Amino acid sequence: MPLMQAFEKVYAESDSFFKVMGVLGERSRYGTAIGRVNGLDINNIPDDVKQTFLDAGLVSRLSAGPDSKMTFLDMMSAQAVKETMPMYNRIGNLVRNLDRIPILGNFTSFAAENIRNSANTLSRGMKELGYKVDLDSAAGQRLLSDPNIGEEGIRNLERSIRGIGSQRLTSYLAVSTALPYAATRASMIATGTTQEEMDAAQALNPDYTNGHQLIVLNNDHRGKMQFADQSYVAPFSFVTDPVRAALQAYQEKGVLNKSEAEKIASAAFAGLSGYAEPFGSESLFFERLRNALPSDNPIGRGGRTPQGAPIWDDSDDLGTKISRGLPM
Repeated sequence: MPLMQAFEKVYAESDSFFKVMGVLGERSRYGTAIGRVNGLDINNIPDDVKQTFLDAGLVSRLSAGPDSKMTFLDMMSAQAVKETMPMYNRIGNLVRNLDRIPILGNFTSFAAENIRNSANTLSRGMKELGYKVDLDSAAGQRLLSDPNIGEEGIRNLERSIRGIGSQRLTSYLAVSTALPYAATRASMIATGTTQEEMDAAQALNPDYTNGHQLIVLNNDHRGKMQFADQSYVAPFSFVTDPVRAALQAYQEKGVLNKSEAEKIASAAFAGLSGYAEPFGSESLFFERLRNALPSDNPIGRGGRTPQGAPIWDDSDDLGTKISRGLPM
């Protein structure tokens, strides 16, 4: 249909626009951080500095390829956007098949991408908070002995990258906390629901909605209320506590070490269980969660089914690994 094709074109172009803006925003962040260090040119970043970003997991490769015009800064910024903004071509086949059910539409894809983006925001933010140049490595030794950079330049770079991580997680926490709360309050005002009515209704709701932000759809003020649970459209809560833990550890020590980051990532995995209670029995959800959990977890299978088939690779980001454990 020509009309639908026109709408799809407008949507695709607007989606591309926001992704381009996202890349430019990330490029500005990283470029400012690197440019603060004397002796570093953002248009000609030394290979040793690139290696420190690769070691920190902030970039997956050192070059975009011999024929590519992308700079290292462009490549790192694009990777950040791919991890933290919706990319519907990365959605698994199971969720894509659910989208074809008329009653569900694209809600499953939207929720699945929200979960992947949220987990990756946490993961990338922790990598930035934990950014540290290994002075015992060959790259670290060369940077340390460079008269234009030296130890002072290394410490300035570390502080700047950690500042990006702190800003990323703080912004995420503010949005993920404020928006659902604002939507709940707006629905209460629109339906004339008092706080006493809301508290009484939530006390009668199933246990799996504890801590969820609910929107009031209808209230007849005679004891009958209808709700929509925001957590299944914008599922932020499973990662907000890990985000707070990461920021607290950073504020206390000035850096997030690897063991703390691993514990926090495991907490994000554990937070998934609350989303499955209304949908699945243990055989439906618990089995998929066990498959997705890392092998160092007591019940995890390290990304493999009981038959040994892989559901994620070690190179996959945290968001992809978590999304593969969803019964969606």
